Amino acid sequence: MKWTNFAVALFASTVRAAGASADASDVLVLNSENFESVLAENPLVLVEFYAPWCGHCKNLAPEYEKAATTLKDESIVLAKVDCTENQALCANYNIAGYPTLKVFRGESNSDFRGGRQVDSIVSAMRRQNTPLLTDITSKNLDEVVDSSDYVALAFFDKKSQDKKDLFKDAAETYRERLRAGVSDDKKLASKYGAKVPGLVMFKKGEEPAVYDGDFSAEDVDKFLNSEAFAAFTELTPHNFQAYAESGLPLLYVFVTSEAELKEVGDYLAPMLKTTKGVINAAWLNGTAYKGHVEILGLEDKFPAMIIHDMAANLKFPHDQTNKLTKASVASYLKKFVAGELKPKLKSAPVPESQDGPVYILVGDEFESVVTKGKKDALVEFYAPWCGYCKKMSPVYDQLGLAFADSNVVIAKLDHTENDVPLPIRSYPTIYFFRAGEKEPILYEGTRTLEDMAEFIKTHSTSDINVAELLEKLSDADVEFESESDSGKHDEL
Repeated sequence: MKWTNFAVALFASTVRAAGASADASDVLVLNSENFESVLAENPLVLVEFYAPWCGHCKNLAPEYEKAATTLKDESIVLAKVDCTENQALCANYNIAGYPTLKVFRGESNSDFRGGRQVDSIVSAMRRQNTPLLTDITSKNLDEVVDSSDYVALAFFDKKSQDKKDLFKDAAETYRERLRAGVSDDKKLASKYGAKVPGLVMFKKGEEPAVYDGDFSAEDVDKFLNSEAFAAFTELTPHNFQAYAESGLPLLYVFVTSEAELKEVGDYLAPMLKTTKGVINAAWLNGTAYKGHVEILGLEDKFPAMIIHDMAANLKFPHDQTNKLTKASVASYLKKFVAGELKPKLKSAPVPESQDGPVYILVGDEFESVVTKGKKDALVEFYAPWCGYCKKMSPVYDQLGLAFADSNVVIAKLDHTENDVPLPIRSYPTIYFFRAGEKEPILYEGTRTLEDMAEFIKTHSTSDINVAELLEKLSDADVEFESESDSGKHDEL
């Protein structure tokens, strides 16, 4: 499971970057030779797939080490795999970014959905080590509800046992975020206004939420995903990962005092009831997290609001030229839900000239050159610090030279300086855009000149003679280079 670049930036100050001591480590070191035997000998193992140079892995190391020490006497093993030394093993589990954490239980495995702080890791793994479903009656309900911030209680009778398997699958998906229980007590269901089959979510400090829809897999998943969050709470290192992976846009509210928080919270709380399942909401101290205010593109003026759709990387700020008011926030949320709010995209200045073999693309030109351009476009999304991007650069320059006089634009965009309405989760990411079409095509081949050229030929709206284009490069005495790290990515 990959960290987003924003997640790291947001809470970097709360994580120590010290490495764990190799001499007294409670984290098992796995490799291709001992991997299967360790999993066979231990019923529950959390495995971190990492790279030694990965900054986020270094940040995680001390937290992971402390969690391993805490859990070592509870039959819960924490282990790690160096993917630079065990490439085949990591490829077998489709590891595409670092760190990726997976929970192994026998031959099955799943993505770890918990946070990256020691308390979050310990809590999530302890939940992994408890029975998936707890039988609940009126006698033990209070005890179970008090044991977790979120408890999902499903009601079934003899006629709806098939729905129980559906709920079991959903409970497994959200195991690290909530505790799940089942009951056949119809009086208990009636007490909370639930149907049979039905579902109730108990949340600390809030009234229970009752699911009243059809008991379908999709709808139950949506209910659990949206209700396993507080209506409005502080964003912390412990809960950010869950928000980031919920798939729902997140409304950030930046305040600088208790008075501001109370003022905004009083009128925002009722509004959030109407946006449940559409967005999540949380608050942050704008003074303590000034750098993150800047990352989101906000001015240093508080209180402030912005909705960040992390999946599409789109940011929707509340107009900071106007003060936050009950009326302005109501209008802001209404427009977002209706799809009437336009995102604010960050852009580097448009280059004064384009002298290189590859077109330097910026956010302000993305629509005119790419999504509404008259030519096909191959775009590399990169970061200046990305090692694999640097290694690919000579080959990509050759590609630009080869297609210089064609109907295809070979472009690159610095994703750290420009926002685009696309999910970019690792660098480099390469998309091909056919002229006149909205949906891009992800390039997943090797990063050689020949393979990228053939990919363009396959998907282009124009006839492409690859052999002829490459022959021109050869005649021009341009040296060909191969990319030894084809297919690899730097983490965000």
